Amino acid sequence: MTRKISKTGIGLLMIVVLLAGCRNYEYFTITVLEPGELFLPDQYQTLLLVHNTPADSVAGRGTLYNIFDQVYYDSTDRSGALAAAAKNTLEEMVEMVGSFQIANPDSITLHLPADAAYFTEFHLRQLRRLCNEAGAEAVVLLLSVDKIVNYNIYYESLASDVGEFSVVMVSKWLLIDPFISKLIDSKTIRDTLYMTVKNPYNMTDSESMAVSQQLLTESAVQSAINYGMYLSPHFAQTQRMIFQRGHRFIRRGYKEAKDSNWSGAAMWWRKVLPLPDNSLRAMASFNLAVANEMEGLLEPALGWAQSSYEFFPDTLNGTYLHILRQRINQQKEIIIQMEGQQ
Repeated sequence: MTRKISKTGIGLLMIVVLLAGCRNYEYFTITVLEPGELFLPDQYQTLLLVHNTPADSVAGRGTLYNIFDQVYYDSTDRSGALAAAAKNTLEEMVEMVGSFQIANPDSITLHLPADAAYFTEFHLRQLRRLCNEAGAEAVVLLLSVDKIVNYNIYYESLASDVGEFSVVMVSKWLLIDPFISKLIDSKTIRDTLYMTVKNPYNMTDSESMAVSQQLLTESAVQSAINYGMYLSPHFAQTQRMIFQRGHRFIRRGYKEAKDSNWSGAAMWWRKVLPLPDNSLRAMASFNLAVANEMEGLLEPALGWAQSSYEFFPDTLNGTYLHILRQRINQQKEIIIQMEGQQ
């Protein structure tokens, strides 16, 4: 019985390897522009970006460390460096797309309550004055950053153990119009990042601290990226599939596509359409949809994807149809966010 199972397993493995080697498609990565979740009125063109160092919160006590289940605080104030990393990342994201202008002064640190419910007219006057000085209509305020650094050593194998650092960071972002005393939006973002280290017993205290600081900075940057994706249209990476074999015209078109000559590739793929084989026509139509999407022609891409689905109505074609419809709707949202609601 053991002998039969072993042979069956080897046979299945060979089939998988052969199928992988004979597949007639490949995936590649593209960058697309996606909308943010917020739709702000047209009057908000310049946003002031500042951070807060609240004394009345956990953040005021420093960084919480949980080392081998022993808890203590590192009172060293690193909020400024982490906030700077977050603010600079957010500024780059937003200005890359150009949906807003960002005023990001280096020297401003506020000491506001950690809860916006306790803001007073005095606090709003501060924000109003800063907006006037920066020529901004509203404030993006990094209100608070609570962070926990965890460290433990885990058994990995007979050869070695591994040390694992993790940072749990909870950041709260506010969007405020101080001129009308309005909290436009509040967003809390929770991120957890991990890093493993080999030979943990050989690490010095300074090396451990350096790793934790690196992870804290990466967490602050990730928080800003997540908030930037929420606030503004942004670039994101995704994957697309393309057929590369099945017919000589598909192969020739694929060679053109590899050189980013999508119009030349489309010329070859159109030659497949008169053929009587619906599976080949579906592959060619699918590739034509991808070619049009890569040229920014989403409506024609949707038409070719629909043709591919009619030739071969499978899950792959259905999924790509959904993706293209979603992208067309997102384009409309991006136009509203970039040009304003008419």
